[in-house]
Amino acid sequence: MVDIKSEIGSILLLSSILCYFFAVSVGLVVGRSYGFLRIASYFELYVVRSVPTIGLTIGGLAFYFAGRKQFLKRSNDHLTTTILLLLCGSLLVGFGFFFLLGGIGAAEYQVAKVGEYTGRTLTDELIVGSPILLTGFLWLMSGIVLLIDIRKSLMLETARANIIRN
Repeated sequence: MVDIKSEIGSILLLSSILCYFFAVSVGLVVGRSYGFLRIASYFELYVVRSVPTIGLTIGGLAFYFAGRKQFLKRSNDHLTTTILLLLCGSLLVGFGFFFLLGGIGAAEYQVAKVGEYTGRTLTDELIVGSPILLTGFLWLMSGIVLLIDIRKSLMLETARANIIRN
């Protein structure tokens, strides 16, 4: 029987990106249709957008780690799988960097522009944006894990081909 935990994990990791952007787009449509959403704080808005994404990312990582050794052994023979994992890992790293740097930059901008009027510090703004920062961190780490595994897989395949050739 084929163990498909790692495949499920890879799909969950990729769907976490789609889930976040779906939540943002639904929020924009609902926000424009019914006026501005009456949510008590931006922190709650970030939590509504980020909790499903964080759950999918953590679940995807758990499934991926549970079956990655068998998955990498099977995927050595399939170039398509390797390319899809490379694409998924690159997307996760790119969006992870974007969310981390964007979240920190937005917090610094907020403090510089209105911090003196509201009395909020950089730490306060980072706490408000912590769900987005956590999402970015998880995506970055997930992408790095996928890219490292792909590199190991390709190195093993190259070594195996050199042994067969010699």
